Amino acid sequence: LQDPHPPLHMGGETDAALRRVADLGQGWYSFNAGPDHLEERLAVLRPMLEQRGRSLDEIEVSVTPNLVEGTGQEMNTEVLRRFAEVGADQVVLTVWPAEPDQVRASFEALAETYLDLAATL
Repeated sequence: LQDPHPPLHMGGETDAALRRVADLGQGWYSFNAGPDHLEERLAVLRPMLEQRGRSLDEIEVSVTPNLVEGTGQEMNTEVLRRFAEVGADQVVLTVWPAEPDQVRASFEALAETYLDLAATL
């Protein structure tokens, strides 16, 4: 690797993915996770980091929750706080517009739904 190198952020939920984060990463990205799942995976990552003389403080933890309608998971202040409590540094929300002209409307809906909520934290 180039030294110094840009921060390496790696995604994945498997133990192998977490080992790569522990070996080389400055960030970990969890997908489609709720706070409980994130907490469980961080409980696996912490000892891996410790075995390498590292700590979770060195890792930026990002998560994209599964907010697909009908899954029963919704975003609210309690869920955002819980993500922070278990170790998320950032929660990344996504939009999936089907057509290019829907992009603006999707971002506006995202801002309308979550911007005030995020400001409370």
